Amino acid sequence: MSESRSRWLVAAILGGVAALVVAIGTGPPGPGLDPDAQSYVGAAASLVRLGSYRVPTSGWAAMDTTEPLTHFPPGLSTAIAAPMLLGVPALQAGRLILVVAAFVTWAGLVAFLARVAGLPTAVGVGAAALCTPALVNVHLSILSEPPFLSALVGVLAGMWAMSRSRRSSATLWTGLACGVSVMLRYAGFSLTLAAAGWALMGPGRREEAVWPRVRRAALVAAPSILMVAMWEAPTASASSAPTAISARPCGMGSPPS
Repeated sequence: MSESRSRWLVAAILGGVAALVVAIGTGPPGPGLDPDAQSYVGAAASLVRLGSYRVPTSGWAAMDTTEPLTHFPPGLSTAIAAPMLLGVPALQAGRLILVVAAFVTWAGLVAFLARVAGLPTAVGVGAAALCTPALVNVHLSILSEPPFLSALVGVLAGMWAMSRSRRSSATLWTGLACGVSVMLRYAGFSLTLAAAGWALMGPGRREEAVWPRVRRAALVAAPSILMVAMWEAPTASASSAPTAISARPCGMGSPPS
């Protein structure tokens, strides 16, 4: 078997083990739910039923029992909505995203490190990650961290590819991975800044002319900026619009006139 096939086979095996661990860990009565997870799942259900992102919570003084999704970006809710459109229940759809994210993260991490540092090192790091409670536990609740870790691996792989090649495909891959990370967590902006800086001043770049490096950095940052702009414009208008009464808590009576 060739080295490339061995690398991808081992990566798939470790990714499968991680996915199995998450699938078992999120079994009934899981996956875990907390206020953040409630927002993600509720916004996904709202997207499927109403075509808009609304969370099933609101302020105590508000008469509407839902409000627009503004505190989090829409990436995870959109991902959860995809299997829901095929008839998968909301919690199981969230669980599916966690399992897929675990596979992508561990398989991608092992494949990347095997290429960079060798297969034994990659296997050791992948196994150590599977034994790290902080990494495993975050996959047991419907949160944005698991797919964000997948995007992080993609960004790192893209940055490494940019340092070895000047092809536009590496730049495009890195920019898209950064854009996905921003749509999952606003902390993804840190990845965008790091990747753009890498494209501008990273290894093998300083001997280039200035403008090619600037263009490459701009291409890396463009997907993140575009995605956030497309999300923030309707979000700002939705959050500033007056809310309507959608439901009234039992026992509260009529609102004062």
